Amino acid sequence: MRQLSLGDGVDTEHIAATYQNGVLTVTLPIVAKAKPRRIEITPGAGGETKIIEPADTTDQSATS
Repeated sequence: MRQLSLGDGVDTEHIAATYQNGVLTVTLPIVAKAKPRRIEITPGAGGETKIIEPADTTDQSATS
């Protein structure tokens, strides 16, 4: 028997588990409010619009 404590960011209603060839795979989906989201930042005086969105650890922002 194994027991885990789950944080607030896990969607407990949609947890799934499979057991195949001796391997147990448990999928713990993240709730929508905990997922990264895209934020657009528009400057007030005709500057460049910046978009901040989820990315890998090497690139944290994008500019358009």
